[in-house]
Amino acid sequence: MLKKLLFWTVVLATVFYIWQQPEFHSYKQRIINEIMGIATETTSQSKKPAARDLVNRFSHKMKDWPSEEQYHLKFITRSTDALVHFENKYCRERILYHPVFPDDKLIEICSEAKKIIKLLILN
Repeated sequence: MLKKLLFWTVVLATVFYIWQQPEFHSYKQRIINEIMGIATETTSQSKKPAARDLVNRFSHKMKDWPSEEQYHLKFITRSTDALVHFENKYCRERILYHPVFPDDKLIEICSEAKKIIKLLILN
């Protein structure tokens, strides 16, 4: 029993001594900074908005849409420029019109497109 107590006392004293050393603090800080950098990079990549987010927002509804509408939504989200062009051409008019989308879908798509474009501009 005394040997175990002596052993753990030595171990704890060694850990405490190492913990107080400046070299250990710099090593610990470097490790923490690396972990935080990896976590920040991963989080920022996953939250970075893209034009494709528009398709993702409508994915649950798109299965009921005609194939021409599905194709056209995927087509306008192929790039950020295409999404901005769509929004400028079809979503800024007082009377909305699009040759493929009916008015109710166009209003909903334009609303979501504006939100995504705003996020893209902020990032």
